[in-house]
Amino acid sequence: MIEVQIKIHQGFQKYLSEGLTKKRFKRSIPKGSTVEYLLIDQIGLPKEVPKLMIVNGIHSKLNHVLSHEDRVAVFLPMAGG
Repeated sequence: MIEVQIKIHQGFQKYLSEGLTKKRFKRSIPKGSTVEYLLIDQIGLPKEVPKLMIVNGIHSKLNHVLSHEDRVAVFLPMAGG
C-alpha cells in the first residue's frame, strides 16, 4: 500500500461521502494505482465530470501511476475571456 495526499476543489464537495468532506486528506491505496483509480473508484468522483488533475505540482492524466507520498490536487476546469 502507498499513501497519497489529496486536495479536492470546492466544486467537487457535493460528490464526496461524509468522511471525505475536508479539502485535504490522506488515502491509502494499492501500489501501482492510477489517478483514475484514486479519484473515481476510491473517492467516488463521477467519471463524466471534467477534472483538472495535478500530481506533485505537474498537470496529470487519469492513467498516471501514483507513488508513495504523492500530492494529488483536483480542480474543476475554468475558462475565461
